[in-house]
Amino acid sequence: IILDDGSTDKTFEKIAAFKDSRIRLLRNDQNRGIAFSRNRLLQEAKGKFLALLDSDDISLAERLEVQLDFLKKNQNLLMVGTPCVAIDQHGAKINSTWAFIQKRPTAPVEIRASLLFRTCFFQSSLMINTELLNKRQYDLDYPPFEDYELWTRLAITSQLANLENAQIMYRFHPENVSHKTNETF
Repeated sequence: IILDDGSTDKTFEKIAAFKDSRIRLLRNDQNRGIAFSRNRLLQEAKGKFLALLDSDDISLAERLEVQLDFLKKNQNLLMVGTPCVAIDQHGAKINSTWAFIQKRPTAPVEIRASLLFRTCFFQSSLMINTELLNKRQYDLDYPPFEDYELWTRLAITSQLANLENAQIMYRFHPENVSHKTNETF
């Protein structure tokens, strides 16, 4: 599922040109923001598992296989994330203190404790078991921290995990929401 959130750069037309029946292309009537768009994607998802990926990030080749295998073996888990490899706007690896904190909590109890102080997930690294999500969504009242708010809320009643090895390349650039808001993780 690809959702165009009111882009003005011909993104919709470029994706619509692909003739691939696996692509479901959606478009918001105007730019509605991250939380609204992610909620729409959650509503549109039909599969048991949903992998998230923001448009400026890159999944590593085995990411889906690794995470799907992990969730199938751990059916009590609602969500699994991974660390990342930090890249700049051109795709070159960079040194980012935030991204290179490779020892992220992996067990649900560690994650629950960590979320009291900081986030421990990269949005683009998440795979969610939609059957356990129970229609819970991003809260529109917490921009730009709607992801952190959701994960904290989910951790209260659900099991969340992280894998030890990076499965995404996370692009750091001046247009990142986290860069613009000076979030510290």
